[in-house]
Amino acid sequence: MKKGIKTIGFDDGPFVKGQEKTVIVGVIMRGNDYVEGIVRDWITVDGSDSAEKIKTLVKNSRHYNQLKAVFIHGSTMGGFNLLDFRELKKIRKPVITVLRKKPSEKAVKAVKKYFKEKEKIVQSQPEFFKYKQAYFQAINVEKQKAIELIEKTTRMGNIPEPVRLAHLIATAYVKGESNARA
Repeated sequence: MKKGIKTIGFDDGPFVKGQEKTVIVGVIMRGNDYVEGIVRDWITVDGSDSAEKIKTLVKNSRHYNQLKAVFIHGSTMGGFNLLDFRELKKIRKPVITVLRKKPSEKAVKAVKKYFKEKEKIVQSQPEFFKYKQAYFQAINVEKQKAIELIEKTTRMGNIPEPVRLAHLIATAYVKGESNARA
C-alpha cells in the first residue's frame, strides 16, 4: 500500500498590470514528499473564472477518484479573480484555501467598490480560521479534519507542500525562476 494521502495544491503565477491572463498550476502529491503529477491552465486577471478552471482541472484529472483534498493558495487568484466557493463545492472533495495573512478589510472594500458584480462571490466565502501562523477556509470538510489534512501535507512551515510547489512552478513558468515563499 502506498504511503500518504493524495492531494492537489494550486497557485497562480505572477502578472503585471494590463496583462489579460496568468497561469494556474496544480501539483498532485502523495503525502508531503512525492509528486505524482502537474496540471495547468490560464485564468483571466481580475476575472471570475478561477473556481471553474480549478474545478475542471480537478474533476478531469486521472487522479480525481484518489484525491482526498484540494488546497488553494488564498481565496483570490490572478488579482481580484475571486474563488467562487459555490462552484468549488461541486468538486465534492474537501477544498481548503491557505494563506499567510488574512485578507485586509481594505482589500474586501476594494472588491466591493470596484467589482460590484462580485458581491455574491464575496458573500459565498466561508469563515477564516487561524492555524499556527497561517489562515485557512474550508468547504466540504469540518474544521478539525481540515487541520489534519493541512498537517499531513505540510513538510515545513505553514503551507501544504502541494501549494508550495505549485507556487514555485507557476512563478518559474512566468519569470524563468522561482522565489522561495508561497
